[in-house]
Amino acid sequence: MVLQPPSPSREREFEPAHSELDQLKGLFLASLNHEIRTPLSGIMGMADLLLETNLDEEQREYVNAARLCAESLFEILNATLQYSSLEAGQFHLDESEFSLKETIDAALNQHALRAQAKGPAAVCDV
Repeated sequence: MVLQPPSPSREREFEPAHSELDQLKGLFLASLNHEIRTPLSGIMGMADLLLETNLDEEQREYVNAARLCAESLFEILNATLQYSSLEAGQFHLDESEFSLKETIDAALNQHALRAQAKGPAAVCDV
């Protein structure tokens, strides 16, 4: 059996279904984003409250790591929405300055505790 691409007339036949699927996908992603963002905001808020209490250094490190992970999830959600916008042809790029060292440090800090428990050390020297 040889598969051949659909003819242009067959492609036009399915355009309404593709459009409807794209709309449903966009609605699903927006809903999922909202459903995840709400409890994630609660986690970040509780982490912030914990950081205002008397924690020892190890506890503070754990809470900061949890806070960084939550922030990363927020960034993933934002990237998902941006991808959806990009796919729909509705996007624009913002130019902004950032610190490469801070970005790499934040990425390493998210995994430092887990890596430390397993033995290897993750070090960044930028």
